[in-house]
Amino acid sequence: MLFTQLGFWAFFLPVLGLAVALPRLLGGRARSLMLLGASWLFYGAWDWRFLGLLILSTVVVWLIALRIESSEGPARRRWLVLSLVFSIGLLGLFKYLDFFVDSFAALMTIAGLPTADDWAIRLLLPLGISFYTFQTVGYTIDVYRRALPAERDFGAFALFAAFFPTIVAGPIQRAGDLLPQIRAPRPILWDDIGRGAVLCLLGLIKKMVIADALAPSVSAVFDAPDPSVVGGADVIFATWLFAIQIYCDFSGYTDIARGVARMLGFDLKYNFLQPYFATSPQEFWRRWHISLSTWLRDYLYIPLGGSRGGPAATDRNLMVTMLLGGLWHGAAWNYVAWGAFQGAVQVIQRWLGLRGRKPGQPIGGGIAGLVKHIVVIALFFQVTAYGWLLFRATSFPQIAGFTAKIFTQPLHSAGLISPPALPAMCGVLFLFLWDLGAERANDQRFYMRWPLPVRAFIWAAMIYLLAFGANTASSAFIYAKF
Repeated sequence: MLFTQLGFWAFFLPVLGLAVALPRLLGGRARSLMLLGASWLFYGAWDWRFLGLLILSTVVVWLIALRIESSEGPARRRWLVLSLVFSIGLLGLFKYLDFFVDSFAALMTIAGLPTADDWAIRLLLPLGISFYTFQTVGYTIDVYRRALPAERDFGAFALFAAFFPTIVAGPIQRAGDLLPQIRAPRPILWDDIGRGAVLCLLGLIKKMVIADALAPSVSAVFDAPDPSVVGGADVIFATWLFAIQIYCDFSGYTDIARGVARMLGFDLKYNFLQPYFATSPQEFWRRWHISLSTWLRDYLYIPLGGSRGGPAATDRNLMVTMLLGGLWHGAAWNYVAWGAFQGAVQVIQRWLGLRGRKPGQPIGGGIAGLVKHIVVIALFFQVTAYGWLLFRATSFPQIAGFTAKIFTQPLHSAGLISPPALPAMCGVLFLFLWDLGAERANDQRFYMRWPLPVRAFIWAAMIYLLAFGANTASSAFIYAKF
């Protein structure tokens, strides 16, 4: 059930009706249990075989967290290690085993050593396993650190692990944020319905009007049958378009997930804050996939030592964190290369002493300062876009070939990219103005300051854009495969 399909909304509307009615009839716990059943149904509808794996993982992590809380000393650490080995082991088995087996076989072949025809197991990747694994691992570590108590209500914890708006592609939720909302559900207000509907509408425009419309142009270059005909200009434009596509695709999913959750009475944290207005790598990761970047910071970078061990140790910790962050995205070497690139640009930023601004921080220097700021944004976007080339590439030879074409044939085009349709261009312009308004106001709900007639006109324009510009060949969300 994709968010872009009518089947999802046919599923969601009855769930919303029950979420409104049940607390009045049977109390708040009835709503939570209903949402748990709906979440398991939603997940099982994708592939029922993996529903059992999700429930098994939930039960094991829940039981071990209770033992962690009641234990002391070495026993407490042993229970933590057991939970981490179980959770990360499942993730490694399904997501990375074949990748490492294939990589080892390739090394054997390069070394001239005999290998079996196919050592890999070829396990199917359970939907959303990276997201719910990181959620439950974060919960376990928080219990171990005594940052929060172990959850004794299995139903509440199971809903935290399987909440259907977020299980497919996040945002990654923290137990300290979501569990209190599950334990003490609040009444659903009309304001929740309105705010959630606006988020869903914005997310659908990002995905169906912009991302899906740009996808064919990107594929025409990166999936070209004959890479030799691809020109440097084709690569540059396809990479720019992919930067827009992946932002609209992923932030579109997040908007819909947050909107659906809001209508159900849950407040999920922001996952994107206008990332392409960033002026440095550090600032970019304060704005892009915030739930992942903060998870990596709190549960990996800081435990590794953070910036406490001197410049060399800090650089090492940054590189390890971003390498593993790249690998989290997928079992392929181009994701590792993307992670290494992200780590390298952060290390270089530290060497140069550059500091990005925080979202909402004023821009000083008058007109000259503003012009300089815009130039820096434009230049850093090129750095970010090259990272997306690594992310989207299908092989290392393609990365090397496309990189060479950028610098040797920057003006050559084979005409592989067709101009985006008018609705897509209107959607991109609308999104730019929307993000610019949020950036200037430092408020994601900046539109609430407008008079009601203006807001009504904007909503009508958004509905019109979605109705007449939605791409009928809507595809799965990119981050669903991670």
